[in-house]
Amino acid sequence: MLPFIEEKISDYLTQITPFGFTGTVLIASEEKIIHSAGYGLANRRNKIQNTTCTYHDIGSLTKQFTAAGILKLEMEGKLTTEDTINLYFEGVPDEKKSITLHQLLTHTSGIHDSSSDDYEMVTKEMALDRIFSSDSYESNQFSYSNDGYSLLAAIIERVSGQSYEDFIYRNLFLPANMQDTGYSLPSFEADRIANGYVNNEDCGKPTEKNYPYWNLMGNGGMLSTSEDLYKWHRALRGESILSKVAKRKLFTPFLKDYAYGWRVLNTAQGTVHEHGGASSYGTCAHFRRYVEKDVVVIVLCNQFSGISNQMAKVVSDKLSKILFGQDIVIPPKVIGEKNEHASIKAGSFLYRLNTGGYFTINSKDDSMTLETYDQDAIQLFLGSVEETDVITKLSLEITKDMMNGDYLSLETNMEDQQVFQGRRSFIENYLSKKTNFKSFKLMGSMPSTIIPETIEVRILLSFEEEDISLLFFWKNNQIHYLGFSSGIGPISIECRQNKDTYICYSIEYESVVTFTISKDELNKINFISSALSAKWVKNINE
Repeated sequence: MLPFIEEKISDYLTQITPFGFTGTVLIASEEKIIHSAGYGLANRRNKIQNTTCTYHDIGSLTKQFTAAGILKLEMEGKLTTEDTINLYFEGVPDEKKSITLHQLLTHTSGIHDSSSDDYEMVTKEMALDRIFSSDSYESNQFSYSNDGYSLLAAIIERVSGQSYEDFIYRNLFLPANMQDTGYSLPSFEADRIANGYVNNEDCGKPTEKNYPYWNLMGNGGMLSTSEDLYKWHRALRGESILSKVAKRKLFTPFLKDYAYGWRVLNTAQGTVHEHGGASSYGTCAHFRRYVEKDVVVIVLCNQFSGISNQMAKVVSDKLSKILFGQDIVIPPKVIGEKNEHASIKAGSFLYRLNTGGYFTINSKDDSMTLETYDQDAIQLFLGSVEETDVITKLSLEITKDMMNGDYLSLETNMEDQQVFQGRRSFIENYLSKKTNFKSFKLMGSMPSTIIPETIEVRILLSFEEEDISLLFFWKNNQIHYLGFSSGIGPISIECRQNKDTYICYSIEYESVVTFTISKDELNKINFISSALSAKWVKNINE
């Protein structure tokens, strides 16, 4: 590892913090920690900083512990991954009796994923009844299923005679000296638990909600620290917890690069083991291991940006580029921690570009964001997106058809028919729980930071009780994937004042846009290094 890398990593993380990154990062190489630090606030109201000891919701990183728990029981001769689930539960419907633990582990069981809230008070019995009574699709097709991993947690309890958390704690965490990971067994200090934030809205701590119930058990929602996850990485390097045979199963991909609770990729830097995690309550995490390089990158984040709910993965990607000598655009330093916003008072203001697009500026306290609503506004801040007209039009047509119960146009444009079958079943199940659909509208198209090498088309679906985003991911003019998100809305970019100018920087796209507020023409914005300008239209909150 080059000697200046640590300094470059520190500069990058420090300079993106004013633009929306808050969390904890740990990077190690060959058993040596080269960077470990917290950035931004874990609790904004109480001004508590993120540190290496801050507890973060790690989301679906939890799945690797469930997978390791199953393999631990297999090592003890108490089950095998080829066992079928009817060996462990009574009353399993005929169409689900042949589902194996291997299929649950690899998301190929055919079990629908529930769209229920993470913190709904669902008992194990209620979860099992829901899983067994739900419709299913053909097995051996990849379709990500949280419910499948909750079923594995229930199997761990049945076989071990212990609670899921107690078994994981005693058989995985204690041997790895992990004292700061779990749902409730560690004595979590409240002030060390990070609050989650979605576009600056405080979503609170997981432990302040109904926690943990069985919408999360085994599949997500554990709390941990970057230092504890590093201990787990070190444990996986040896055989004190899992044998060589067990680890081979843990890291052997089946479909869609998915192994047991890990994705396994072949990259230019060799084999990569990685997994991400996120909740709609403003938390996300990413854990990446470069096997041959013996490098680990752990990013825990307690803020969603307005572009994606995968900020931790985005930052992990950028850090990996730095580690392996690639160039990235680092934002300029800003003066001070707060925006003075001398020219913009508190509130929400709608502006119109001279090209016709619209955006808003939202200014409050020490926070300022810019939200784009039209494609030309998106391209101003994120760069040009080529060849989007056709796929944008198709996305709108497919959305209209789906909301009328017609899936033929979706099937016709899907890249993989197996993915289509799984996605159709999920979408039908998801939409069946929504009521009083009102309308839909295009939010924009952009290179995706969620699924690399795809174009993301984002459409807002409005229901009476809430708005959700439908995300299409296009690759080579076919739909590679699609899904829903309740944590992603209009494209939101953090802004900071630096002397007489305002700076917008997108962590995802590494784009920098600067502008000034004209003194001679009220509320006119002039973009530096661009012929574009924008005029105030109205105050939204008036």
